[in-house]
Amino acid sequence: MEKGASVHARVKEPTSGRVLTMETTQPGVVFYTGNGLNEDFVLTDGMNAQKHSGFCLETQGPPASLHHKGLPSIWLKPGEEYKHKTVYRFSVE
Repeated sequence: MEKGASVHARVKEPTSGRVLTMETTQPGVVFYTGNGLNEDFVLTDGMNAQKHSGFCLETQGPPASLHHKGLPSIWLKPGEEYKHKTVYRFSVE
């Protein structure tokens, strides 16, 4: 695991035993479930999407930092370096 990284998410599909573990140095994760998907959206394999047929784990800084003092800043100033790492690991149990 990367220095400063921690496991932020672990997802297991019980039927197949597939496991997704996400480690990141970022302080936050956005979980998107595909609420807006409908059958009008055609996937790459030609099948139609369905509501909640997938999900996304997006790492980031706390978006509330724009509106609340005391949270880590998400602003990057000229000359500053932005360096974070996110690792997605797939396995089977």
